[in-house]
Amino acid sequence: MRKLERTFIQGLMMLSFIVCLVIGGRRIAIEGQEQGVRIGIRYEDILNMSQEKDQEIGDLLIQFKEAGATTLFIKENTLLPQGKGSLDNEAKQGHIRVLAGYEEANISKAIPQIKAPFIYIVVKEPAIAERIKGHLTHKGIPNRSFNVEDETYIEVRDESSLTTIGVGFPEEGIQVGANLGYEICLGLRAWPKGLEETAAYIVSEINKLPSIGPLYFLEDRISDYDSPELIKLVAEKGVFFREFLAHKQKGFIALVKSVYNHTGTYPVVREFGDDNLKSFSTLDTLNRYKLALKERKDRAFLFNLPQQERMAIQDEESLLELITSFKKEAEKAGYEVGVTQQYDELKPGARTVSTDILVSFIAGLGAIGFFVLLMDDFNRRGLGYGLAIVGIIGYSLILYTRWGLGLKLMALFGAIICPVYAVVTEVKPQKRDYIQGIGALLKICLISFGGGLTIIGTLSRTSYSLGIDLFSGVKLAYLLPILGIVLILFYKYHEEEKHSIRELMQCKVTYLALIIMGILTLFFLIYAIRSGNSAEVPHFEKIIRDTLTKCLGVRPRTKEFLIGYPFLLLVLCWGYQDKYLPLVALGAIGPVSLVNTYAHIHTPLLISLLRSSYGIILGIAIGLVLLVLTNWVISYFQKHYPCHKE
Repeated sequence: MRKLERTFIQGLMMLSFIVCLVIGGRRIAIEGQEQGVRIGIRYEDILNMSQEKDQEIGDLLIQFKEAGATTLFIKENTLLPQGKGSLDNEAKQGHIRVLAGYEEANISKAIPQIKAPFIYIVVKEPAIAERIKGHLTHKGIPNRSFNVEDETYIEVRDESSLTTIGVGFPEEGIQVGANLGYEICLGLRAWPKGLEETAAYIVSEINKLPSIGPLYFLEDRISDYDSPELIKLVAEKGVFFREFLAHKQKGFIALVKSVYNHTGTYPVVREFGDDNLKSFSTLDTLNRYKLALKERKDRAFLFNLPQQERMAIQDEESLLELITSFKKEAEKAGYEVGVTQQYDELKPGARTVSTDILVSFIAGLGAIGFFVLLMDDFNRRGLGYGLAIVGIIGYSLILYTRWGLGLKLMALFGAIICPVYAVVTEVKPQKRDYIQGIGALLKICLISFGGGLTIIGTLSRTSYSLGIDLFSGVKLAYLLPILGIVLILFYKYHEEEKHSIRELMQCKVTYLALIIMGILTLFFLIYAIRSGNSAEVPHFEKIIRDTLTKCLGVRPRTKEFLIGYPFLLLVLCWGYQDKYLPLVALGAIGPVSLVNTYAHIHTPLLISLLRSSYGIILGIAIGLVLLVLTNWVISYFQKHYPCHKE
């Protein structure tokens, strides 16, 4: 490639990465605004404490308000409990009693309306009876009612509906919470499909209640998520993105995107909680909540009692202590408890769709430039230009037709091509001293960071920040670069020896080679499974993570500083040989993981930058120790156990 051509390509790449840096700077500024934090408690826990301690609900709410609670999460009631100990139902709250018709007919012949095949819901309060009847009717549950003295009898045939169909919210508890200054957040249950006006009725009922904040959904599907009434309600009140749950709820993403299409904003708050908490470990729980506050964009935190049949007396004290401690820690870190202001939308800064597309197009040119340079290094300049032109045209068309898909494809391409180019160009047969090896490793990290910049430039948007949209191809972004690096390096140093490649493909495989291949395959399989947020962490690794978090504030990625960078430094200093290819594969984990750090858009960018920096520093330190030790061991064996050739 002529110097002028290379200069032009590098100029385009520089422009692209400057645009990505500007987008990243704006993202950091917007993330710095997001300082408002909600602290939530569950109404059913308050009821539990009230019943166990014979204490007024209002008095308990005052205690938790003074501790720092700002938000009261209230689930929609069913008629009967779904599980043992559940209090989010009318029966356990003392509003109703339920009778089987055949039992009541034997007890009282004086009520001729009672029929044996039916179930009867007996309600004392007329307002509660009307609410229950309204929900049953609008949710497709046939019912009839009659009054006996001062009680209302509601007759239903479907016994299963008593534990599954929501019948509204406890108005008295909501009013008490609202009067004390709590934000009330309602958890909606699903209702049967194909019913007209159900959503409109539910929305009208919710709008009658005071101090309503963001909604949340309790089940794995959201009913009528495309109804105009529900879309309008979510636009006005907001909705919680329940971490680890929202993406499993059918209709959630479609609902919030419909709200965005109507309003141009995402009224979504990321919420972190632990509904499956079995027992209290206050310090451990506090650390997990602090981590979610700092390293993710969760801004609502739900604190609850452990799931157990009977509440322990100390659990209330532990919960109060936990909330008090979390509030202090949050305020100490600069967050404002209870502040719920609307923040600027996170996007590249463009004000029109066409400008936004142009900025996204420029943000992808850096990754395409690296591809052209890689092809040129293998004397495939013409092919590189051809594929780059096809890629640019294709990317442009996809941006205009399926904009979201285009952003995801370019982010994935950048995540793959940048670490491949970085490692392939810097891993050379020549040996390096320690300083030269560290310099080469830093250069690899810098070039690989171009992939991170591509992700930042294309995906730094509110929908990705909230977790509504996700980086696509996580497993590919972890495995393809490593596979590509190994294959390209082998080809690079055997390009003129086609016969050696043929011989390699035809040679017999020994049992030792099979064992080594099996071990490496198992290692990379575990590596792929462990990528992402869903993998279980071994106990010893958890100890390492907790220690690093305490010491550094931000934990670097274990795979980078313990595996990737140390082995990469070995190869860079020893020089490339075919027998070092397994070490190259292990070393490539470092820069590949560095790039993928920036695929977690829900993590604040400053946290990702710190994580990468700490990973590089620790990786170099461990790599130097490993290099010194291995060189000493090799030197020792060569000196004391020399190999003699006959």
